[in-house]
Amino acid sequence: SISGNSISLSSAPNRTTWAFTPSHITLRTTVLIAVLFSSTQIPSMLLQKPDSDDGYAFPGGHVSFGETNEETLIREWKEELGADISVGELKWVGEVFFPWGKGPCHQISLTYLVHLEDKTTPREGVFSTKEKTDLKFYWIPLADVKKIPVYPTQTAELLERLSEGVQHFVYRQEDF
Repeated sequence: SISGNSISLSSAPNRTTWAFTPSHITLRTTVLIAVLFSSTQIPSMLLQKPDSDDGYAFPGGHVSFGETNEETLIREWKEELGADISVGELKWVGEVFFPWGKGPCHQISLTYLVHLEDKTTPREGVFSTKEKTDLKFYWIPLADVKKIPVYPTQTAELLERLSEGVQHFVYRQEDF
């Protein structure tokens, strides 16, 4: 930490945050997101939603120092859902701007396709885990994705271009 208008560095266990004062610009570690489609008769995707929010998002998490993207997703899915997965292709690279704490945040997100490898994770409906009871997981039919608030807000458009290789998007929260 250097006083004045210079950089201060703080580190939580396995996370790194850089804060630039006085503007309080924060760069968080990369967030990895996973898109999972069900193999049931109705094409669906798995989304998560905390009880305290109206918006849905993809399961994922923050990279711990020294982890590869694949290791991060495998760990996060095991921790949050108890699920065994394999990681497929990188599909989306996102630049996400939103308020975080007392200042703005610029987050880089990488979104991969994943495949469920275990037989115990539900393949339809709504469920929660013992680990996070305030977070629910929803299998949403692809036809309904346009009808609900999903973050990133470009999700419906990005899904239509899923076969076109890696896509880039920018999301700026309105009050950023």
